[in-house]
Amino acid sequence: MYRRRPLNWGPRPINPGRLRHVSRDPEVINRKVYWCFEHRYSRQTVVNLCKANPFTRLFGSLFDPETYHGYALGHEFSLPGPFTGFIPIDDFMSSIMQNLDNQNTDRLSYFVRSHFTRDLWLHRDITGSPMQPWLTFNEPREAPTSLNAVNGLSLSVENGGDIRVKTDYTMVNGARVLRWNLRCHNGVIHLVDRSLITLDEE
Repeated sequence: MYRRRPLNWGPRPINPGRLRHVSRDPEVINRKVYWCFEHRYSRQTVVNLCKANPFTRLFGSLFDPETYHGYALGHEFSLPGPFTGFIPIDDFMSSIMQNLDNQNTDRLSYFVRSHFTRDLWLHRDITGSPMQPWLTFNEPREAPTSLNAVNGLSLSVENGGDIRVKTDYTMVNGARVLRWNLRCHNGVIHLVDRSLITLDEE
């Protein structure tokens, strides 16, 4: 006698033959990785990143909203931008924080604004980029020799070394870039080993 099979109200079993094919083509994988990370959405601004990153918290303390200059700077660099920041790490900032505390509001604002430029300058833009069909600019881009800071200061850019033997380096106004492309909602941050200007410059 035929016995009826009980109805299965659970989820449909997975059929291995119907699974999506996973490509091993290097070109396909590279395109997927590019779109995954190049267009990743970030909620934090450049101000939030300076405050939250463990290597830039001393610089981020200059955006203290309890002070007049900190409130104004925090508002300026929370706008859509985009901004590119070259932020000195805490190892250097700890040696000048005492001098910064003795500066007036205008000097502090000038110091902070000297470390930001307008527009988005990623690693490939500062070091020059080849022509690739998925880049924003579909043509070779020459590396700039200078950038203009938000306060009008001209920042020199020097690229040297050979990336093939890992001796390449980039200097921005005498400061060496240590880490590139920390993405933010309104720009990007690069970490440098020292400040771009001295406290005596105006």
